[in-house]
Amino acid sequence: MGHEVELDREIETANRNTSCSVGEATEASQKELTIDTEAFLAHLGFAENIVKENSDGWDSRVLEIDDQWIVRIPRRASVAKLMEAEHGLLLELAKHVSFSIPSPLPLA
Repeated sequence: MGHEVELDREIETANRNTSCSVGEATEASQKELTIDTEAFLAHLGFAENIVKENSDGWDSRVLEIDDQWIVRIPRRASVAKLMEAEHGLLLELAKHVSFSIPSPLPLA
């Protein structure tokens, strides 16, 4: 029961840190991010790999690397903030469940 309470606190904290009202959304947080995909992949160590891009998503560009890895690139700063919270929740959730949770790579 104690683990459930700790996890609930982590989720509540993440929600508090990422939620905002419509009035708080700024133009900067909604501006499209420009990321050099080739440099980004090189930074992650995937420069020589086969990459398929799905750019249809509203919030993220998705890169499938060697049919094995998924890399999501946020389109806006507000989405990047939500992805940070998701990253933290996955790491915390993995500590409290008996089944396998994909381990996210560190945020670049």
